Amino acid sequence: MSIENEYKDLAVRADSATKYHSSIPIMMGKLPVQEIVKLGAGVLPSLFNDLTNKKFGIGWRMAAIRAILENNGLPPVEIPDELRGRVVEMVRIHVEYGHDHGYI
Repeated sequence: MSIENEYKDLAVRADSATKYHSSIPIMMGKLPVQEIVKLGAGVLPSLFNDLTNKKFGIGWRMAAIRAILENNGLPPVEIPDELRGRVVEMVRIHVEYGHDHGYI
């Protein structure tokens, strides 16, 4: 199975597992999200593309991106303190990062 197909399957399961949670630590503790993070940097394009298209599951996707970047020694997505918690702005910054670093 390709990484894209594996991601799509896991993302559906992650959306289902996290849909009633607002806590990022709880979302990150869900097995499908952990499995996505284990896929590594190769899954970043899928995650960034989903941020531009999805209306739900945004929190776990941004957290998974940050975890993958950190786990692979890649530059982090920098969110200014004044924008933390402002989901629309945080998504915009993640998408810009994806474009700037060639993931989208």
